Amino acid sequence: MKTLINLVRYLIFREWHGYCYFRYWVKRFVGGYMFKRIKNNKGLSLVETILTVIIVTVALLSGLSTFQTGVSASVKLERSSIASHLANEKIETIMADKEFLGYSYASDDSNYPTEELLEGYTRDVYITEVDSTDLSTPQPGSGINKVDVVVSWANAEEDQVVITTLIADVN
Repeated sequence: MKTLINLVRYLIFREWHGYCYFRYWVKRFVGGYMFKRIKNNKGLSLVETILTVIIVTVALLSGLSTFQTGVSASVKLERSSIASHLANEKIETIMADKEFLGYSYASDDSNYPTEELLEGYTRDVYITEVDSTDLSTPQPGSGINKVDVVVSWANAEEDQVVITTLIADVN
């Protein structure tokens, strides 16, 4: 093996009329100035090392920032999904109460107090009698109730899910 290495060194660095083939090819393809600069470079300077550390640090911090944003969006989406399921569950309960206990029971929001659920989730039910033409203006005695189920978490206004449905007295 050592003989093979010496043969390669001889073929690369052998001189032909006093001129090294290796230097000739380097000068031809890389350029003499660049080769001399690389040849004379004994190592990395302190400035080059500091710049490298700064560049790598900035790249890592931007990657971590992106990762953190993705994780927080994923957590918010998961909480929103849980809140939607809790709101749908309450809507189904109110619809079942209307079916089995009657319209008057399901129209009274005092039958559905505020509930503290799971890990910081709060569920509120708001029932309002509305006008039959626009379904948003309050009008007592219309026979149509707008039911809003609000599930919130983390004590923030934007961290909530609202599901709305209508129930009517058809009897």
